[in-house]
Amino acid sequence: MYLPLGIASQAIVANLHGAVDRIARSDSRREASHRLAIANGIAGLGFHFYNIAKRPGGVSWINLFYAAPLGAPAALSLSGILGLLAERLRAGGATIGGLKPGRAVARLTAPDSLAQPARPAYCISGARFTTLR
Repeated sequence: MYLPLGIASQAIVANLHGAVDRIARSDSRREASHRLAIANGIAGLGFHFYNIAKRPGGVSWINLFYAAPLGAPAALSLSGILGLLAERLRAGGATIGGLKPGRAVARLTAPDSLAQPARPAYCISGARFTTLR
């Protein structure tokens, strides 16, 4: 129970170090910190889900609401993932998983937005529709 608090605090310190560090290269200590946050968040997510599943009624809305929160360890993992993305950008990585860095972050935060091709926007000009590009 105390380990996630320590790891989250350590991840905050690593992120602050990355914010004030003026050298444009990644740091293995910060990268290890982010990986540790991801691993701890995944483990916490498993423990929290186990606690919800073993309650009377199993996995139900009432148990999801009143039992151990799933969002806390998921947020710790997400902070680690975003920290690793930031380290990759700092190291000068041109692509992340074959995607440009901005697209990789967009895919992480809104996965369905990139699945569909963008529809063109239309503008009514008099009686004609024109495509905005």
